Amino acid sequence: MEREEALLDLEVRSAEVPGLYLDVTVRHGVPGNAERLTRASKKPAATNKEAEQDKRDRYPSGRAPWKVVPLALETYGRHGVAALAQLRKLARDQAARLEEGREAAASALLLRWGCRLSVALRRANAANLRRALGADAGHEQLRKSLAAELAC
Repeated sequence: MEREEALLDLEVRSAEVPGLYLDVTVRHGVPGNAERLTRASKKPAATNKEAEQDKRDRYPSGRAPWKVVPLALETYGRHGVAALAQLRKLARDQAARLEEGREAAASALLLRWGCRLSVALRRANAANLRRALGADAGHEQLRKSLAAELAC
């Protein structure tokens, strides 16, 4: 048996949630693969479903001592089904503590957390992209050409 170690991105822990990890993946819907492009154009959330399945294959249920949920996000797009289901559950659990306005509170928490996660993930992607392109090493020409291309 081969042992594999992974760095999981987000940990959720409380008295009600003793061990839950969210493993983040951000995917672009059309990375130059014609089959993937066709699937993404015909089926809503196809990119996220593929990303979630890849994570489930990597962390099958029962192999880790805690639950691992894929938190998939499409660039310029939506969260994955598993991520939204987990966020909804956490929001409902949090809102259940209130005497009134539970539904509104759960919806507001889901929206707030979803927005914050989207921003955080996009910032992390941008930082990784800058590092990969040598922005930190001073490759000014590459940075300028990427900025010009992205501005179009």
